[in-house]
Amino acid sequence: MKNISFSLFSYFFIFISKYIARYFFIYVFGNELLGVNVLFSNIVSMLSLAELGFGVAVTTLLYKPLQEKNIEYIKSIIKFTKKIFYFVAGFMLLAGIFASFFIDSIIKDSPFDPVEIRWFFLLFLASSVVSYFNSDKLILLIADQKQYFEKIVTTIASLTLVVVQIVVSIITRNFYFFLLVQIFITIAQNIFLSRRIVRLYPYLKDRSVLPISHQDLKELRKNMLAMLSHKLGGVGVLYTTNIIISMFIGISEVGLFSNYSLIFWAILALCSQIFDGFTASIGNIWVTESVGTVYLHFKRIMLLNYWIYTTATVCLIVLIQPLIALWLGAEYKIDLPIVVILIINFYFTGTRSVVNSFKNTKGLFWNDRFKPIAEILVNLIVSLVLVNFFGLIGIFLGTTASMLFVVLWVEPHILFKYGLKMPSRLFFVQYFLMFFLTGLLSTVLFFGTILLQNDAIGLLVKLVLCIVVPNAVLYLIYRRNEAYLYLKKVGLSLLTRTRN
Repeated sequence: MKNISFSLFSYFFIFISKYIARYFFIYVFGNELLGVNVLFSNIVSMLSLAELGFGVAVTTLLYKPLQEKNIEYIKSIIKFTKKIFYFVAGFMLLAGIFASFFIDSIIKDSPFDPVEIRWFFLLFLASSVVSYFNSDKLILLIADQKQYFEKIVTTIASLTLVVVQIVVSIITRNFYFFLLVQIFITIAQNIFLSRRIVRLYPYLKDRSVLPISHQDLKELRKNMLAMLSHKLGGVGVLYTTNIIISMFIGISEVGLFSNYSLIFWAILALCSQIFDGFTASIGNIWVTESVGTVYLHFKRIMLLNYWIYTTATVCLIVLIQPLIALWLGAEYKIDLPIVVILIINFYFTGTRSVVNSFKNTKGLFWNDRFKPIAEILVNLIVSLVLVNFFGLIGIFLGTTASMLFVVLWVEPHILFKYGLKMPSRLFFVQYFLMFFLTGLLSTVLFFGTILLQNDAIGLLVKLVLCIVVPNAVLYLIYRRNEAYLYLKKVGLSLLTRTRN
């Protein structure tokens, strides 16, 4: 709960600052450069594939030794982790420099000079590469349920970054300076975090560190191979979308789509502050409790996940178009059918997170290692075929297809078969019933509020209806459910502690 509280606090300030920054970015640099900014962020994220999911694999090895205070083991793991992340940073730098010579070829109708585009990309790359020089210590914080400390530092750094970038952009109107500020702030954040983490764990300064055992190395290699597959799937679905849009539709459309993405990912990030706060605790539950107790906690957290994402989905379908018009202008809106597909993808992405948390903290990377390959193939094939017939919406239907036909089936099956060791049929029935209920509520609220004005008062009325109606319906359905009663008890207990 401490992690969740600090994460929500951090998210609130970063959330507000990003929307202010986006407004000024479009005002100073325009939609085309916004598209380039988003596209390069995605490409650099694709290069992070070199990390192979190593961080997740290492985190699962640290839960038990942290609980047992096995310092020598922890030191060995962290030292080995540091070497890996240094290698990743070097690989990313070399691969990025090579890719920079071809970067302008994926931007359709580019208004920028190829050399200028190349330098923009290299500065983006540098900002990402320097972030890896502190990743080994951050893994220790996460595994030890102390990520709230990192959130405080990240919040301060993010707010500083936004303020300085806005000032520099307005004064210089130079994108190079905009990117240089990001590099300097990232370096400063890393230096400060590194020193503070060493104070928390002074044994990290010890030079006498035993080499990692052969058994642990074998386990890490196995999990890294599996996580490579998972990283491929994540990259294929999340980061190739903007590349395909840039190549087939145009860089301006990347900018338009990114404004919607910013809203979707802001909500996903908000929700992840809650559910990521459970991650280390779930890892501890797997170690200390019976499978029956783990399943009980799974049902409770899953209900909370359903509840939050149902409410968020209803709010999005009703409010996102008028919000875009109010925030940036009506000319930045995209067609409603595309928005509906984006919201469906948002719902699927959010409601899979709890399954993944339980699956990953159990270390079940190897069991579904082929799932991400199928995911990326379905996504790319459907996107590349449908973009020729339906344009922009065809690209997003590729993501929907990969979710429906691969992800939503395989991940729960692996968790239930190899982790919880029970049939998954009941989970699938409940999941798709909840999806149907979310769709029904979204449709009713969308058409029920369509005649309301999109001024400040009208939007406020819509927001209230979008919050009250879904929560009232869900309460009537789940008010006697064990998971709901448990969550209610915990919520009331937290409120009592806060008042006292």
